[in-house]
Amino acid sequence: MTPKWLTLERDIMDKLNDAMVDHYIICGFGRMGQQITKEFARQRVPFIVIVDSPEHVSTLHAQRITHIIGNVIDDALLMQAGITRAKGLVAVASTDEVNVFIVLSARVLNPKLFIVARSILEENEDKLRRAGADRVMSPYTLGGRRMAAVVTKPGLMEFIDILLNSERFEAEFNLLQITKSSPFTGRTVEDIGFGHRCGVSLLAVRRPNEEMLINPCADFVIRTGDELIVMGTLAQLEHRQSALVSRS
Repeated sequence: MTPKWLTLERDIMDKLNDAMVDHYIICGFGRMGQQITKEFARQRVPFIVIVDSPEHVSTLHAQRITHIIGNVIDDALLMQAGITRAKGLVAVASTDEVNVFIVLSARVLNPKLFIVARSILEENEDKLRRAGADRVMSPYTLGGRRMAAVVTKPGLMEFIDILLNSERFEAEFNLLQITKSSPFTGRTVEDIGFGHRCGVSLLAVRRPNEEMLINPCADFVIRTGDELIVMGTLAQLEHRQSALVSRS
């Protein structure tokens, strides 16, 4: 029998869940899950959280976070979270074993879903990849690399910290997909005028089946299917994204 608190939560959230599309599903609401929700909220990224305990209800309600409470590896719950309409999923449950099951279920339910999983133990990273995760993140590995960089390149890391974490600094990174209808297909970087004309800086280009090109030169030609990694303020990115991707 379904617990009353779970039935109530589902009734409250059903309408919100049904309206979501191209959103992200966060499975887990521990320290890392909470940090991810803060960052998504700051960037105004649509998301829903699945948690397996009612202990987080007050926090979720206080922060007005769309959520579902229940078993994070339950296929029915993932479907309720709109996994077939979702853009991505983040598996940050309390154990690697649970994250493996989340990834397996998510990959079956939506083969095109972009899945990121947290690995607590280094030896489980390969298991998560084989289960279907597109990216596996180890907080200890990332933390170690970051600490080493802080020691060897403190000035650079200070700049990156300001860029990524300061609420006073408005710059954001974004990835823009160039479609067939884009007015910039077949044009060079110089002709498009990144920076002075578009208001955003072009940092790199990712092209299918090729290595990512960092800091493309002025005569580099943009093609359909290219993914542009750009930097600018949130307002600049939102204003320019439609122009960069498709004809008005």
